[in-house]
Amino acid sequence: MAEYLKDMPIGERQLERYLQSSGIEVDDEEPMVVEVEVQPGAPFVGKMVRELGLPPGCILVSVRDEHLSQIPTANTRLTPYMRITAMIAAGADNSLVALHEGCEAHG
Repeated sequence: MAEYLKDMPIGERQLERYLQSSGIEVDDEEPMVVEVEVQPGAPFVGKMVRELGLPPGCILVSVRDEHLSQIPTANTRLTPYMRITAMIAAGADNSLVALHEGCEAHG
């Protein structure tokens, strides 16, 4: 229905509002760099980068835990409290939602 009405799905709208309330501007014309923390119990915990299923146009450019900051490879395994930095290309649909949902614990 959202596609038919040329509107974004409710999850994306909520995330956009959250980002705006946090002072993060969303510009659809420029690539965006975001940093998120992997929460304990989140879907990404224990997965390797190649298993995350991130949409095209979304790449992880760095990962950082309390001991080490590194450029991730396909075999980098995500752990709780790890901070990941991602670059999202303009028009990379659902990338912010995928990152948000993968890093947040659901319960």
